[in-house]
Amino acid sequence: MDPRGVGGSSHLTCRGRSDTAYPSVGFPDTRRQVRDWLAFDTTVQRLCDRRIADHMSTADTARDMDLVRQALGDEQASFFGASYGSVLGATWVSMFPGTVRAAVVDSVLDPVAWTTGRDLPDGTPGSSLPISARLGSEVGSRDALEAGLAECDEAGRRACRLAGDALGRWDAVAARLRSDRAAARRVGLSYSDFVGTTLGMLYGGDLWYIAEFAFQAEKQLSRLAGRPTSDEPAAPDGTLGRTVREVRAELARSPYPGPYAAVAGRSRQQRLWFDGSTHGVMCSDSLNPTGTAAWSEAAERTRAAGGADFGPSWTWLSSACSAWPGSGEDAYRGPFTMPDAERLLIVSNRHDPATPLSGALALQQLMPGSRLVTTGDTGHVATGANRCATEVVRDVLRTAESPAEDVVCTREREPFTR
Repeated sequence: MDPRGVGGSSHLTCRGRSDTAYPSVGFPDTRRQVRDWLAFDTTVQRLCDRRIADHMSTADTARDMDLVRQALGDEQASFFGASYGSVLGATWVSMFPGTVRAAVVDSVLDPVAWTTGRDLPDGTPGSSLPISARLGSEVGSRDALEAGLAECDEAGRRACRLAGDALGRWDAVAARLRSDRAAARRVGLSYSDFVGTTLGMLYGGDLWYIAEFAFQAEKQLSRLAGRPTSDEPAAPDGTLGRTVREVRAELARSPYPGPYAAVAGRSRQQRLWFDGSTHGVMCSDSLNPTGTAAWSEAAERTRAAGGADFGPSWTWLSSACSAWPGSGEDAYRGPFTMPDAERLLIVSNRHDPATPLSGALALQQLMPGSRLVTTGDTGHVATGANRCATEVVRDVLRTAESPAEDVVCTREREPFTR
């Protein structure tokens, strides 16, 4: 079923007159960009329809699910949810444990981090950090990139033209685009587009394309400096920009779109239309700081704490939550527990760029007795992509019996074998 304000349900729309334009970047990096980003947030907050926004928490959807179960006359129900669906699954089994026949969650977000945040070692409340800066997504993205480009180096330049300190070369391209905006304009690729497009391709585990995209960007930047990286001509002008647009469009079509998917909305003649469904759920569920400075601080903290360029790209995703107009009164924020948790199957790729393995491990710790399936693959959502994991999921949903122990599935993708 579709959660409220999402999919086939009536969407949460934020529309009306506005002099504020859509941000020109995927995430802000300069003071001016931050100012424009926050101005857009203020507009969205003002224009969102509270009739829907007040009733979009995950708990609202879990209650809807139970009403559907009752209407069908079923004593129990089975559930499969991936990505954000893992939060819905963890909420549903915690609120209605007696109605659970079997539940499977794939690509798992830690529900405590999602809702209240986990307190820091120094006693600082977890809610003092924005929700998008406490999920570990930036660390998962960097881990997936590091693992993938290590494979590029191992494969060699015949299979991967970025080989030879591939990660260092990717970092150098990112640093150049960030520090030299004139060069970025000349090659038609902004810093945020380079980072965001890489993240989008990590969702699908498209490691060869990530390496090739970085290689082409490196060539064009080197040509500007008069230092070609090879005897091959640089990619024609516009190639990098087309790649950015294609990746964003592909993400928008995905059942699990990432933060860099094509914008769902438009702005024309001082009127704005924006799909607020993501914020409607995220901001209703979570406790967040009320001052916008927390997002600037968290962006740099996550950058320095292992997320590198992905830290800001994830952190700014939730900035509209600083003063979200919708109500969170009906939200469920724990405890996340389930008796007889053997009915719960948790699935995760080893290198997930959005929902790192740490989220799956956190949920398993919250629900002792649940079983964990891990794969060696890179990408977001294992079910349907890894045959071993898919078979386990099908068996659990068909029989309502989980494996006797955790399952480790081997990697099935070979990105540099073409």
